[in-house]
Amino acid sequence: RADADDPARAVPIGNAALGLVPYGAATIGYALRRDVWGSGYAGELVALLRDFAFGPLGVHRLEARVDVDNAASIRVLVRAGFRLEGRVRHDYRGPDGWRDAQQYALLADDPPAGSAVKGG
Repeated sequence: RADADDPARAVPIGNAALGLVPYGAATIGYALRRDVWGSGYAGELVALLRDFAFGPLGVHRLEARVDVDNAASIRVLVRAGFRLEGRVRHDYRGPDGWRDAQQYALLADDPPAGSAVKGG
């Protein structure tokens, strides 16, 4: 949230990361404060990370993992063109124990988000 009177006092609304891995691949991740959920920031972040990875970085494969119960984040990834690859069991340990994640990926040569997939 920007503070119009004092930009130095701006409060971050979350974070995002893009990590390069060997052989033309990258991973993305993001976390936002609960009070900004539903504001469209996650979609903007994913689109920016996707476009940067496939554009200037020349990545071929971009992947993301999301908690199986995080329906909103799953929708964000699907809208951005990511495809479900499968479930990752006990991907990370949360406060309530081990949690599973869904693995999503997008390839540079996949059809653009929102376009019809032929033959499928």
